[in-house]
Amino acid sequence: MRTQALEQAIDAVVAVNARNQDPLLAAASEAVAALARDLPTHQIMAGLCRRVERMSPGAVAAVMRVEDGRLRLVAMPSADPAALAPFRDLPVGLQSGSCGAAAFLGQPVAVADIARDPRWEPLRDAARAAGLAASWSTPVRAADGRVLGTFALCFAEPRLPDAFHEHLVAMAADLCALALARDQAQDRIHRLASYDALTGLPNRQLLLARTDEAVARANAARQPLAMLFIDLNDFKQVNDVQGHGAGDRFLTEVAARLQHVALACHPDAVTGRLSGDEFAVLLPDHAQEAAMAAAQALLVALSAPVSLAPGQRLTPTASIGISVLGEQLRDRATLLHHADLAVYQAKRRRLRERGNQVCVYDATLARRLGDRRALELELRDAIGDGALRMHYQPQVNLGSDTLHAVEALARWPHPRRGDVAPSVFVPLAEESGLIVELGCWAVREACAQLAQWRRDGVTVPAMSVNLSPLSIRDPGLADVVAQALQANDLPPGMLTIEITEGVFLDQASEAESALATIAALRRLGVRLSIDDFGTGFSSLSRLTRLPVEEIKLDRSFLVDLETSEATRTLVEAVIRIGRARNLTVVAEGVTSAFQRRFLLEQGCHVGQGFLFSQPLPAAGIAGWRPQPAWTGLPL
Repeated sequence: MRTQALEQAIDAVVAVNARNQDPLLAAASEAVAALARDLPTHQIMAGLCRRVERMSPGAVAAVMRVEDGRLRLVAMPSADPAALAPFRDLPVGLQSGSCGAAAFLGQPVAVADIARDPRWEPLRDAARAAGLAASWSTPVRAADGRVLGTFALCFAEPRLPDAFHEHLVAMAADLCALALARDQAQDRIHRLASYDALTGLPNRQLLLARTDEAVARANAARQPLAMLFIDLNDFKQVNDVQGHGAGDRFLTEVAARLQHVALACHPDAVTGRLSGDEFAVLLPDHAQEAAMAAAQALLVALSAPVSLAPGQRLTPTASIGISVLGEQLRDRATLLHHADLAVYQAKRRRLRERGNQVCVYDATLARRLGDRRALELELRDAIGDGALRMHYQPQVNLGSDTLHAVEALARWPHPRRGDVAPSVFVPLAEESGLIVELGCWAVREACAQLAQWRRDGVTVPAMSVNLSPLSIRDPGLADVVAQALQANDLPPGMLTIEITEGVFLDQASEAESALATIAALRRLGVRLSIDDFGTGFSSLSRLTRLPVEEIKLDRSFLVDLETSEATRTLVEAVIRIGRARNLTVVAEGVTSAFQRRFLLEQGCHVGQGFLFSQPLPAAGIAGWRPQPAWTGLPL
């Protein structure tokens, strides 16, 4: 998309009269360079407008973008700011001046005399006040033909454009397309990375960010803040009995009800989806009593049956846990932790009393949930005693169906509790400070196993280990990695350390320590990979500055790949970005032949997921062989 628009811009430049070639090329070069530096669009467009105005004395240039069916002003730097208010937000249509008509018709519109043209009737007085007598506008198009906005030249006297001005406007419109298309792509990626695709609510990451902001405001104003965790009861049965389509309709309706009630409680309330059937509501200026009232209002809203299909209706019930920011609780982590403990207690209470349950965190609750602390101590012992085990999931070269690498995944076979899920003990390790020790164990264990396979003649090209941001910030990590490689006589390039995007978004002091560790790992020759790529960056331009060799496309983007055009567009964009930077692109969570085929067609290098293999013990890798054609989930 970007390349095609750039070619159009260059063609327009070449077509202009030779006497104007140098300034036009300079304008194009300046705009493209500004895009490469990721400058704000309004700044780039203002610079372009001024360049064009210098080439056309007496002209006033303007750029508008299409948003939600309306035209919004991006830049008109030479106009009187006091006169721009009527033009900042216009409907797309034939009575919205030259720009509104050009966007509506999808073709250039030249108005020689604003005072006589019916398309300017509603804006005639505003144009006169701004000193505009003529206006020529052309649509700014994406590569697929969609109208992204408009570029216009305005004059203080009636006139029509000549050939030079037509070429000038066309060139400027193509340059605008680069910037506006970039913005749309980043907006789509941000939306998919920050909002739940099914319900449209903020996802966990965005909810955490909003919570940070709300906690800071509440602390500054010494006001209460409530967090409500909502866990839908028996939702798994909806999916199992009614099917996932019915489950999706159920969740969508529940989400809409929760958000409606939350906003009625407070205009700045935030409703988010934490996971499949778990939601959260953040309520500013709500102490315990008000939070309890809000919880009851949420339950009342949920009590109306949801229609799943003709003749099929289901009434939602929920368990709600409440935590309130107060004198003894002033930070986000504790607010969330207490809400989690409270909803856990509400769910336990439901085992005795069916229906809706609401529980508020208190100190007594914490004591009753002491098992969490017991589990932490058992995890500490398991790491120290070598009771954890490692499984390995193959990563497959999509083009050749050969083994690319394996990812090491920790497992905890507990002698009394059974297998403790990673989703339980990994967050526990992070909360308790054990995650650094766990990461060091994972590096040593993975390197030892890779060396054992080499001694046994088992061909495993490389090993990937995922480490927490806390491990990356540990100044001793590079030494642990170096010692593990040396002890096992492994080439550093056989080890890949996976890090999350969040490492690069930490606060300054934390980011500094993380970058120092990353630099030390690179000096060792260890490969680096960004795990869960696409879920953390506000700007893809950051990728050009990251010291990595690989990106892993987050599994969440593959879930609705077959049914969502927006998701396919995002996946295509990420793969193109990775290839443009000569990065290996690994897609996580590949579960279907469609996903594999789509990824291969887009140029994705490597796939990982249940389509190829579940995580296997070391002995399973020794006997594992890629299949010539993957057709579906393993039996």
